[in-house]
Amino acid sequence: MIYINKLFFNSMGIMSLLPLSILYIISKILFFITYYIIKYRRDIIINNLEKSFPKKNKKEIKKMSKKYYQNFCDILMEIVKMISISKTTLEKRFQYENIEMIEKYIKKNQTIILCLGHYANWEWGLLSISNKTTANILGVYKEIKNKYINDKILEIRSKFGAKLSNMRNCLKIIQQEKEKANIICLITDQSPKTPENKYWGVFLNQETSIMTGVEKISKKYNYPVIFANINQVKKGYYKVIFQEISNKPKETNKFEITKKHTQQLEKQILTNPTFWLWSHKRWKHKKKK
Repeated sequence: MIYINKLFFNSMGIMSLLPLSILYIISKILFFITYYIIKYRRDIIINNLEKSFPKKNKKEIKKMSKKYYQNFCDILMEIVKMISISKTTLEKRFQYENIEMIEKYIKKNQTIILCLGHYANWEWGLLSISNKTTANILGVYKEIKNKYINDKILEIRSKFGAKLSNMRNCLKIIQQEKEKANIICLITDQSPKTPENKYWGVFLNQETSIMTGVEKISKKYNYPVIFANINQVKKGYYKVIFQEISNKPKETNKFEITKKHTQQLEKQILTNPTFWLWSHKRWKHKKKK
């Protein structure tokens, strides 16, 4: 199996050397295969869209799902490009409208929590922020069972200096790094493993279990929370607008921060739904009555 994994990543490495214009042509082929032939997670995507947009008819849902597959395949090719992408190229393609919102904290040696969802090209986001600030970047990730693939992905994500931690060890590392100015990057839209102990709220028209890690960490250390709103300007080009969720977390009410960053993510998704990760089993948990 390890030889197959190595062959796969070596192939991806060679592919990443191709211009993005060529990778987007490959994306169109991949779209045809995933949408028309394999029908990758078609039922999950349709079900998620129907429940999130109950007022849309079947024709509209089908159109949204098709556009989602197209965007998804483009982003997959952009992720492949991460293997060889240079700092200069990334800086041209991933820009920031108000980076000063983060810099004002870093200048004060203040750690912040940067939260975001699986929207647009979130992978370029982690790589880009590592190249944009003098602060230490700590990205928290969910481990992949295949160790070889997991290690290779971590290698790519950290190529510009980000430090990565799995969910099990992140609190320990945050404690160790608390005297430094860090940007802690947390994905907030994953489905919790133990929904009974999490916050339940309405997200995209559905009762949803929501992870409270951002709130717990921010309140414990009084770290300001900022939401990263990533938008595609045009194919292969992105802009980030930072939105402050809380600058005094310890003074907030219970679940206030969780509600606010969830609302920001929902607002972002509703601006252009087809850039969110609809193939994810986001609503696999149901609240116990």
